[in-house]
Amino acid sequence: MNNGKNLTFLFGPSRSGTTWIGKVFDSHPTAIYRHEPDAVYPLADVPLLVDRSEYDRYTPSLQAYTARLRGMNHHRICGKLPLQPKAYAGALRRHLQWLSIVAARAAARASVTLPAYDPARHSHPDARVMWKSVSGLGRLGALLHSHPEAKAVLILRHPCGYVSSHFRGTVEKRFGGSGPRNGRKKMLPVPLRPMAEQEYGLTNEEYGDLRREETLTWRWLLFQEWARRQTEHLPNCKVVWYDDLCRDPVTGFKELFAFAELEWTSHTEGFLRKTVSSQRDHYYSVFKDPLVAAMRWQEELPPDVIDRILAVARRSSAVAAWLDKQRPALHSRPTDDHPPAGGDTLRDAT
Repeated sequence: MNNGKNLTFLFGPSRSGTTWIGKVFDSHPTAIYRHEPDAVYPLADVPLLVDRSEYDRYTPSLQAYTARLRGMNHHRICGKLPLQPKAYAGALRRHLQWLSIVAARAAARASVTLPAYDPARHSHPDARVMWKSVSGLGRLGALLHSHPEAKAVLILRHPCGYVSSHFRGTVEKRFGGSGPRNGRKKMLPVPLRPMAEQEYGLTNEEYGDLRREETLTWRWLLFQEWARRQTEHLPNCKVVWYDDLCRDPVTGFKELFAFAELEWTSHTEGFLRKTVSSQRDHYYSVFKDPLVAAMRWQEELPPDVIDRILAVARRSSAVAAWLDKQRPALHSRPTDDHPPAGGDTLRDAT
């Protein structure tokens, strides 16, 4: 039975620090990291939102999918840089992996798919697999039901940071052709419509008339609310706010690793410190001052836009409670004299 004993889900909305968190987990010497496999191989037979009443129906499909994770060798899944040293991969295997990723990327530009060499094939059968996803929030409850011994980290971010990052990505043309074109009205994703209308009184027609920051916030709110409600009573799921983690990364990640039953190593601590002490301006870089990245929205968003984002976000009581605890804690790192406000770095959003 695929009960998920050696499986960890790292799920959150896009632009929420999931890649940084995923790569820190990847720094564990025995971990097998899988970067957004559901973006390459979609779970076509499982709906975007799975209600508790349908968990059993989709358990076989979800278990079959996770059983394939270890063997996935698409370069976008097993080749997310930077590559980490592994107990199962010496210098030669790591070099071969890097060369194969370069070749696969070059081939992809010519619309040719080449598999990447993945040393994980030499890993111990009990090595923990890390599945990082930004499109699986609505399935997280079902995944934990079908894998009762798995661990899950639900990653959230301040809604203003989320929206600001999306705005920046749109300006930099990072998202391809996403968004309405040629004057077409914005549409609320079909799976979200019942929840939006029944619980928040938001119809698809009203959604289409909202400003861009409001539609982004509503999508963020509905997906994270679904995931939180489906998992909030599960001891094997932990909510972490990216903004809290940015204030004290070492303490926060140590708590996360303990929750995931992973040993904290000197390499992981060294890699983490390197990510927070370096600065690379690439949009998807994991090397940046996390607190500066988390707070960038305060300089980028006008006050009226911030007000509209928060007006939507506060429709969730859990989000409103978290926001109330953050002032003024988000603006500074903790010191010995001034510990983090609002409790632990890691907390449940309940």
